[in-house]
Amino acid sequence: AGRGGALTFFTTGDAAYLRSVANVMTQSGCEVPEWMLKLQKLGKRTKKDLARKAPEREDIYAVPAAERKRRAHKKQIIQESLKKKRREANA
Repeated sequence: AGRGGALTFFTTGDAAYLRSVANVMTQSGCEVPEWMLKLQKLGKRTKKDLARKAPEREDIYAVPAAERKRRAHKKQIIQESLKKKRREANA
């Protein structure tokens, strides 16, 4: 069987949860940085809260905001052009 890879993004606010990620990595045989294994474990209350509701996150995009805006504008122009052509064809 082949081996896959994974990439996990985290912020300083997520640091408390990294210990759980490190444990999963260790169990799967991955190399885990020592500093991750030394992180404090989550308390029972925090685990319970996480089980009820995941933390709120902003979306992460691989495409810069300016490029997304440019693409959306281009898409809008194309749609408006198609509408105009349909109206002219029906007239």
